[in-house]
Amino acid sequence: MTPISRTPSYSTYTPDGMSLYQYGDKTYLVTANEDDARADWNDGGKGYSEEVRVKDITAKIKLDAAKLKGFTKEQLDLMKTDGTFTDDKKLGRLQVSNAVYSVTGAVYYDALYGFGGRSFSIWDADDIQAGPVGDAFEQITAQLLPVYFNSDHESVKFDNRNSGKGPEPEDGKVCGTDSTSPSCLPSPA
Repeated sequence: MTPISRTPSYSTYTPDGMSLYQYGDKTYLVTANEDDARADWNDGGKGYSEEVRVKDITAKIKLDAAKLKGFTKEQLDLMKTDGTFTDDKKLGRLQVSNAVYSVTGAVYYDALYGFGGRSFSIWDADDIQAGPVGDAFEQITAQLLPVYFNSDHESVKFDNRNSGKGPEPEDGKVCGTDSTSPSCLPSPA
């Protein structure tokens, strides 16, 4: 069975590529929401790295149910003890941002922010997301190529990338439009 489930986390939109197009009287932006954290500034451990694995910050996780629709406080509290944040097959390997904002100076995570929506989006020029695709890459891969589901690009092994990363759309290109809607082709890695 292909493991696709909701998690108590957000993803930031960090596009690797994007394209603009005009359709009717509106301008749209197609973004390929890949996954580039600021680990490249680390300089061999001496500089800044934004990535941290969930299992390495478990003691500082205090998720706020008001920020995570579909999860109760009880469900989120249980995740602290049931292995959700420490198990590599659950959220333990997920890479999230270590950038924490605190008014009081107390450092804890009331929400987890992963890198990249692992999708593509269509935005109108007013910065409104017009066409999110959510987990479409995962769903399509699970259906059409289940043996390759979340395989790493270096070794083809079922689900060896799942908790750390998912599919990586590298670019979004507008191929053309028909009489009713634009055709967009993201290029997953």
